[in-house]
Amino acid sequence: MFLACCSDSCLSIARSLVRSKIDYGSIVYGATWKSYTQILEPIQNSALRLALGAFKTTYTPSLNAEANEPPLYIRRVKLGLQYIVKLKAFPQNPAYNSVFGDNLPELFRKKTKVIEPFYLRMQHHIHLANIPMDHIMKFPDFQLPAWELPEILVDTTLTAYPKGEYSPDVIQCNFLRFYTDGSKMLMVLCVLLHQSMKIQCLSDFIMIVIYIPRNC
Repeated sequence: MFLACCSDSCLSIARSLVRSKIDYGSIVYGATWKSYTQILEPIQNSALRLALGAFKTTYTPSLNAEANEPPLYIRRVKLGLQYIVKLKAFPQNPAYNSVFGDNLPELFRKKTKVIEPFYLRMQHHIHLANIPMDHIMKFPDFQLPAWELPEILVDTTLTAYPKGEYSPDVIQCNFLRFYTDGSKMLMVLCVLLHQSMKIQCLSDFIMIVIYIPRNC
């Protein structure tokens, strides 16, 4: 039990200190030759061996399976797919035209010895993952900067009654009803309150409960 807990803690440290450094900029350096990216493999393998207490002769696929960590090239593909889907939703991003430029296929079609740009390298993986790139919803371009958004009023009156110091009966006497996000229920995503008219009483609120399947 102690060894299992120690391994879990060491794996968390390895992911935080080692894997995070390797992931940084992987979308950019992933375009280099395979012989260069393979230099990073022993770094992750050494971190996993130290975390798991494995021998140096441990087979690398077995090491990855035991640590529940994919090989670095698979993780680079995963991070690349996440980035390209997110970028597709933000046409206002400065990198959008550079990644999804129309002239890229024609430019690199005849240059077989030149490393393909990011989007062309990801097209094969996009097809395998069956990602509908044309159906990704575009994120709206807000013209109003964040620092000019109107102030959101938040009622923090309830914070004056800590749970450890006040009885629930005292809190219920000062507040009529409580509304939560339903996070303690298995099928509830959230609970929203919508006010369509001027507040007269609690009956003026319409409570909307959204249910989603557990496997979503």
